[in-house]
Amino acid sequence: MAADLRPRRRRLYLNFIAACVLLPFLAACSVQGATVDESGDAQPVVVDVTTLPAPVTAPAPLWQKTYDAPIQLSLAPDGSGAAVLGPDGLSVLGRDGSSLWKAAAGGVAFALRDGLVVRGPAPTDASGTIAAYDASGDLLWQKAATGPITAAGSADGSRVAVADDGAGVVWLIDTSPADAPAHAHSIQIAGPASLQFTANDQLVIDDGTQVSVVSPSGKVAALCPGGCSGPSRAVAPARDAAWLAVATRGGDNTLYMFKSDGTALWNRALPGGGGNGLAVGPGDRQVLLYNAGTAGGLIDVATSTGAERWAISLQEAGAPLQAVAAAFRADGGLAVLAQNAMATYVVGLDASGQPQTALPLPTGVSVGLSGPRNAAVVATDNTTGTASVSWYGLQASSGD
Repeated sequence: MAADLRPRRRRLYLNFIAACVLLPFLAACSVQGATVDESGDAQPVVVDVTTLPAPVTAPAPLWQKTYDAPIQLSLAPDGSGAAVLGPDGLSVLGRDGSSLWKAAAGGVAFALRDGLVVRGPAPTDASGTIAAYDASGDLLWQKAATGPITAAGSADGSRVAVADDGAGVVWLIDTSPADAPAHAHSIQIAGPASLQFTANDQLVIDDGTQVSVVSPSGKVAALCPGGCSGPSRAVAPARDAAWLAVATRGGDNTLYMFKSDGTALWNRALPGGGGNGLAVGPGDRQVLLYNAGTAGGLIDVATSTGAERWAISLQEAGAPLQAVAAAFRADGGLAVLAQNAMATYVVGLDASGQPQTALPLPTGVSVGLSGPRNAAVVATDNTTGTASVSWYGLQASSGD
């Protein structure tokens, strides 16, 4: 089926690109929307995390595990589990630390949700196999790969997207058939791609050349191919894909807002430096920039106007902390991972951006943060030739 659909999808994709090249006056291709006046923006509020109390519900990790050798760990984006690659192969863990299933595997693995995992060749491998496994560890789909790969899963786990950067293709895999091998559609990409699904099952692809939205029926719409310049960028779609925010870094350092049809709404300049990561708040009413500017702070922006709502710079006793990851909780509050060379904290903010708590984590660890369904943080220490993993739950809400 993939072979039958590939030419048609490739033509659709290339035709859309050609339309943007030939019609540069279309809003989707050239106009970047109204420029937001930032003259009224307040200076960031400086917050010293040592003045914040530790969260009363997180005095200790939910569980800890120790491994006999260094490991690779992938945390599911919703905090529902993790995939661990080590000398004993692939082990998939649930939120409570229990082992869901195991397989002999190398390369890299991506935990998507509730035991659903994609494995593929390591970035240094010139070839290999992509394999998608269901929550029981049964093989759903596999394909020869050039690699490296990345992967994302839909909100309900019914679809999986895998980008094979070496082959220049994204495979869109239907995981629902229970009595037959999963089938896949192919979409051509121009370069290494980042992938994410919206809550209503639309796939957002950024291949370094443009941002594309793929509907459940396979229709491809391209955004900002004539703008959004920079060697890298972050993309954050609304849950229903009604709009997409694009933050460039290393180029024009700008935050753009588009409708899903490519219409540019507004843009605002961003401070130079930092990573300009993005997170979308519940209700799609706000976009959070984290690791923004040289201070690596937080800027909360209204999606309708681009106006700044609040801005914070985190410190530990006068030493700047970079906000390197952020996840919204279901109640609208935030969990922020902030660190420097000497310290790592998970900082809790309420829905209005007021800092509430700070949880210090051990130094010298690799930390992953997820949310909002089961907001969690996992800290992995591979510094001694063995591995120690600690899993902290950040909320028990069953909300979105």
